[in-house]
Amino acid sequence: MNKIPFISETAYWGLAKTTGFISVDESGIGIEYQISDNLFDVFRSEVKDIEISYDTIQNIRFKKGWFFGGKLIIELNSIKNLGRIPLLEETEIKVRIRRKNRELARDFAVSSQLEMSTNKLNNLD
Repeated sequence: MNKIPFISETAYWGLAKTTGFISVDESGIGIEYQISDNLFDVFRSEVKDIEISYDTIQNIRFKKGWFFGGKLIIELNSIKNLGRIPLLEETEIKVRIRRKNRELARDFAVSSQLEMSTNKLNNLD
């Protein structure tokens, strides 16, 4: 599966934006991101990587937008090992997808649901 670019402007109470890529594999969801200021886009953090295992994910869905691409929403059942990530809103990770990547995001949600179900079946054995 390809990496899908995303943006989120909710970091640090709207004073910073988070841009990066989200991807799916057999072990979970991978997110690589960078935080920059919202005003001049000059101050940038180093690129950070997090891996979210399927055991901590409750649901993944894509919500299509009217004028923009939409939002990819990852609902979590635990935030214990995630640390402090700016994308986390209570127990959900919400990222905005651009219109040109709408189909990729929809496919991402479906394939990650399939991988999550496969992981749950493998853990039953």
